[in-house]
Amino acid sequence: MVRRRRAAAPWEVLRAGWLGQQDAQFSEAVLHEGRQQHFSDEESIYVYGDRKDRLYGVVAGAVRLQVLRNERCRLGHIGGPGYWFGEVEFITQRPSIMTLVAAGETELLVLTRAAFDRIVTAYPDAWRSLATLCAYNVDLAAAAAEDLMIRNSMVRMVAVLLRLSSHRHAFQGVAPVDFIPATQEEVSLAANLSRSTGTSILAELSKCGWLNTGYRGIQIIDAQAMRNRLAEHFEQRVAPNP
Repeated sequence: MVRRRRAAAPWEVLRAGWLGQQDAQFSEAVLHEGRQQHFSDEESIYVYGDRKDRLYGVVAGAVRLQVLRNERCRLGHIGGPGYWFGEVEFITQRPSIMTLVAAGETELLVLTRAAFDRIVTAYPDAWRSLATLCAYNVDLAAAAAEDLMIRNSMVRMVAVLLRLSSHRHAFQGVAPVDFIPATQEEVSLAANLSRSTGTSILAELSKCGWLNTGYRGIQIIDAQAMRNRLAEHFEQRVAPNP
């Protein structure tokens, strides 16, 4: 893993998300104290059970958040440029409940707890900014859980695909990414579907021209059509009886 000091580029990416919504002096302090780290494709950033006192922001590439539950590791989310993670372990210093893996060549801005403590001495409201990030990610987790309660398998898959590509529930304010670095099986499991059902739905969505499936991942072609499909479903669900 290559480590190097911050370049000018991260601010242009990270300013669009959570960090760009905070006080400008605090944001500059984070960028100044943070250090860039490079991770190769499929390299672990940290794994389930690790104790990490670091906050991470995605500068380039993407990260795969994998959650271990019921003795099986499943894809939970994809974080693209501008996405921040690691705040729970950063605050509580408890073991991680997730494994984070780089998807492609990935650049992260990493802020240690010691560096954050230095920022707090100058900007006491730094903890409020960090709490805001926690709230965004709690909202994301709650919204993801709600989407998994959608009974219609097709609609549930569409909702999950939109979330994984940040076309839906992008509470941190990150820009959408049109490529989901995950296999059809991983996406199927993320949507609480069997592999056969999930791949069948993905094939149908591909025939509609809404996405393309490939060996390395899924390309979103028409996110608006997918959002329209969700809207139609929810309108039908809440429509009054005749």
